[in-house]
Formats: sequence, structure tokens, C-alpha cells
Amino acid sequence: MKKLSNNQMRRFVARLFKKDDLAVEGGKVTLTEEEKAEVVKTYGQAFLDKLLAVDFTADNEADTLHDTLVQEITENRNRINVLQGTINELAAEPEPTPGARKVGAGAPVFKINAKAAHNLFAQAFAEGRVNASDAGTIDVADLNQEFSSAMPPKYRLELVSKRIYNGFADADKLTKVNVNSDYIAANGFLNEVAQQFTPAWTPKGKMKFTPRVIKYRRHKINVSIKPAEIIGSWLLSLYEQGKTFSEMPITHYIVEQHIIPKVLDDITLSMLGKGKYVAAGSKSDGDEGTPAVNSMDGFETQLVEGKATEGCKMNFLADAVDPYKLSDEQLLKYVDGFADKISPLFAGKMNIYVANELITAYRRAYKAVYGKFTGTDTGTSIEFTRFSLIGLDSMYRSPILFATPKENFVLLVDLVNAKNVIQKIEEHHYDVDILGEFSLAVGFRVEEAVYAAVPDGYTPSAAVATDPTDGGVWVNGGASSDESDGSDGSDGSDGESE
Repeated sequence: MKKLSNNQMRRFVARLFKKDDLAVEGGKVTLTEEEKAEVVKTYGQAFLDKLLAVDFTADNEADTLHDTLVQEITENRNRINVLQGTINELAAEPEPTPGARKVGAGAPVFKINAKAAHNLFAQAFAEGRVNASDAGTIDVADLNQEFSSAMPPKYRLELVSKRIYNGFADADKLTKVNVNSDYIAANGFLNEVAQQFTPAWTPKGKMKFTPRVIKYRRHKINVSIKPAEIIGSWLLSLYEQGKTFSEMPITHYIVEQHIIPKVLDDITLSMLGKGKYVAAGSKSDGDEGTPAVNSMDGFETQLVEGKATEGCKMNFLADAVDPYKLSDEQLLKYVDGFADKISPLFAGKMNIYVANELITAYRRAYKAVYGKFTGTDTGTSIEFTRFSLIGLDSMYRSPILFATPKENFVLLVDLVNAKNVIQKIEEHHYDVDILGEFSLAVGFRVEEAVYAAVPDGYTPSAAVATDPTDGGVWVNGGASSDESDGSDGSDGSDGESE
């Protein structure tokens, strides 16, 4: 294949913008931010970096733009081949073999080793020969053998796509993008396309947007369980659900009942909204794991940091306050005012996202101020507007209000590497260790399409719930009357006489 010179490559790129050539100043090409984003979308970041670095007045072209483009194309083909290989592998995976079952039962049957110690114990339990509380054992060799047969690639793909990426409460509020690297938006919003008719070609429709780079983040699962504690609860679960151990292998039970629910809790409580990425640094086997909150930057953190970042094109309410400190009338005016200030360009195209606690406060305020006259409740809609309040579980206790189109609110997922969600099972000091990983990140495609009220002084990562009795309103048993507020009597007694 004949190579194009750097000057020819420059004209090649210009055709992307329907130009004959790119502007050159001081030997370097000049591109607008929109043009840079389009080059990244079409040819890749490495090619853009090379294009901007080339001196087009120099004679030495040993390291050409052509070579960089070929390398980008090759890498893209390799990624496509990996994805296609995974698709082929999953397509070739046979469905679980159906076995004898009760009429109406629909659970699939997986191939397992019926002679494994834990399965023999399960059979004895089903036949009434032992109790669930009796000592049961799990041999790690048996468990690993069952792991390979009972958790095929198709099962692991569904585990990630259905249970993790779609299993947490706020999943349906975001737009999922499947990637395995950092993501940068390559689409924006057209300012205008219509114009007065003339017979001449007078192009319009310039894109206006500031793309954001959403960092690709990987997370790992390192869970240690005690077999003696697990096997009893597994048997009871089989009994309560009316399933056999071939319909719910113990490997499925461990992952689906003990690991995935906690992963979903971590995503909602610590990562999605309030996460603040902190590099883990060097770690050795046995070191304490890093907090989930430090695994990624949540969208609340991105809003807070965006407000403090010069040049950020998000739209921040200038007089944002803590809504929980407002009176009922003030809260209604604050929320109504936020909705009224959003550009009419987005009317009817976005909702306002808040904490569920704020929705409760807003509805109580509305009833207190207006309900006594009308007896009505507007629910979560903001009266006389096209906006509604949408509660996000991951925004619990947050004073932030923000609005953006759903397509701009992005969740990065990675289905190419779904097979790594549970990689292997090991045994250490009589415990069974489960090892796996998954990828997840969140962010906004375009800055200009985000409207937010972010009060000063709020740090999302510091608001992560870690203590069931936090907030200063609960006390544990044995607290003295001096530690209470004395509202139940000045002498601290319960007010009853003997």
C-alpha cells in the first residue's frame, strides 16, 4: 500500500470537514475544539496528537501521520476481533441441559458434580437424613470444578449485564455506553439548522459543545467467606425456594446472594454519586482493601469539582443554597426558580434529579403551603412547568439539584471483559476466597447540557453513609439521660410512678 505524505494526510483529514486543506500556522495545523473532537471520533486520540505535533515545514517525514493512522486502524480491528470472539464464544455456549423437574418449574439445570462433598450433604438434607445446622464442608477443588461448569461465559455475561449494570436502583436513569477505555463524546447540540430560502448553498448547523473525558475505571471483587457458615444458609435457601442443588449450585448462591447484592449497595451508596477517585498506590497480598468511595469519581463529585474549575462550561446556579435549611415557602420558590431558569432549548427534554429526601421535603412544603386550601398533591411534578423531580437513590442527603437530558447522563460499562466478573476461587486458611472484577464509570457527555445548583461547602464523598446511627438523632442502649435532649422529662425518668 502506497504511503501518503504528511501534506497529503493533512488534506485527507481536511475532507472530513469538507475543506480542501487545513489551516497551517508556524508549521502546525490549527483546529477548532469541534474539529479536534471529530478527528478523535473518526481517527483516534493518538492520530490527533500526532497531527497537532507534526511540523509541516520540515523535510523529515520518517515518522509519518500515515503510519499512525494505520496503527490506530489495526488497534481498532483488534478490539473488534476480541469483541467478535466473545460474541462467538457466547453464541456457541449450549443452553443448560434440561432435567427432570416438577410441573411448572422453570429453573435451568446445570451440570455439577453430584459426588462433591457439599452436594452429597445437600442431597442428604433434601432426603431428611441431616439438618442444615449439621457440620457441612466445601472442598475447594470441588468448588473450582463446579465453578468452571456451572458458570459458563453466557451466565457471567448475564451476571454483569443484568445484575450489575442494570441491577442498582438508578440504572434506568442513565444512558449506557459499552467501552473498554476512556470515553470522550463526539456529538453535541446544533445551534441552528433552519434559515431563509435562497438558491445558494449557505451551510449552517455548527455544533456547539464541550466534550468531557469520562475515565474508564476497573473495580475488583475480593471476598472471603467461611464455608461452614455458607453451606447452612444455602441449604435453607434451596428448601425455601423449592429448588435442587443442580438448579442453584452453591457457586451461584454465593455470587448471587452474598456478593452481587453488596456490589450493588456499594455502587449506590459509595461510588455512583458520591465517589471520589483516589489512586490505590502499591498494594501487597493481605493489605486492607481500598474503600469503594475511592474507586471512581461520582457524578456529584464531578458537579462540585466542575463548579470550582475555571473554564468548565456546565451551568451553575449563582445563588445556590442548602435547600434543607429553607422554610417551606423558600423551598418551593427555590425549586420553582431553578426550573424556570433552565434554557428553553431544553424545555421538555430533561428532568431535574435530586435526593429522595428533597422530594419528600418539597411535597411536604407544597402541602403545608397550598394543600390546606386545595387538598391536592402534585406529586413530583413542578407545577406550571414541563419539569418533574426525579429521585436518585445514589444522591441520598444531597443538597444538589441538577438537570440534563438522559442521553447526556452516561454510564460506562464493559461487556467485552464480562467473563472476568468472577475469575477464580481459592482457599486460604480454611476460608474460600472469591476473585473477580468489573468496569464502571459515570459522567456527562457534554458540559453545556448540564444545569446544577451546587451549594458551597458540600463534599459528596464525606457524606457517604457508614454508620446506621449517624446524624445525631439516634442513641444506642444504655445512653444516660444527660446524653438525651431531656424532652421526655426534666428528671430523665419515663414519667411513670410506681
